[in-house]
Amino acid sequence: MMNEDYLDFTADAFCGMRLIVERAIVLYEGDALPLDTLAKNANLHEARAAFNTLGKALYDLRQHVKELEAASHQEGECQLANRCSKNN
Repeated sequence: MMNEDYLDFTADAFCGMRLIVERAIVLYEGDALPLDTLAKNANLHEARAAFNTLGKALYDLRQHVKELEAASHQEGECQLANRCSKNN
């Protein structure tokens, strides 16, 4: 039972993380994009590079959370299969 609780907890945590990351990406791609335009117009190459680095970090984090979710889901399926085979 404790293992099931842990899997439920991690699934909820990954879902929460994914929602936070997705919202951050929406803000980055939408609300923050004018900052990149301002930096471009002012020839602030370091500011543009920093902006792009932040974007890459967000996209990498989103991918990492997706991989964690998939691994958690797979672990849950394995444990369910093991429980079913023990009951048969």
